[in-house]
Amino acid sequence: MALRRDPSPLVTRALWWDGVFELALGLVLASAPFTGLLRSLAFPPPASPALVVGFGIVLVPVGVWLLFLSRRWSAGIVAVLGVLNAAGALLFGIWLERAWPGFSALGRQLTAGVALVLAILAACELAGLLLRRRS
Repeated sequence: MALRRDPSPLVTRALWWDGVFELALGLVLASAPFTGLLRSLAFPPPASPALVVGFGIVLVPVGVWLLFLSRRWSAGIVAVLGVLNAAGALLFGIWLERAWPGFSALGRQLTAGVALVLAILAACELAGLLLRRRS
């Protein structure tokens, strides 16, 4: 699958913002034990402190990769990313609803915010592909 510069500014911007978001979230979660944020978040199971930090560490290179990908991307990669972002939004939304009492107030806000941003990114990435096909 050859990567190419594609004329869809919506997809390009969505990928760039996806990278910025993943990188920022990764840095926040990975540094949470050092900033005291981990204690304030109080996520319910299956989240553990090690899982939260590990997730943050994984997100950092993903964010960097998305920033580079935003310059040259293919429709197939964007479609997969859009579906993964939508699935992530759904997963975080279901977890939030099912385990509501186990979240701290800050944990609820962060989880809801992540779900919302992932849903918006998925919509922009997938809509950008659909609009590109029509033009």
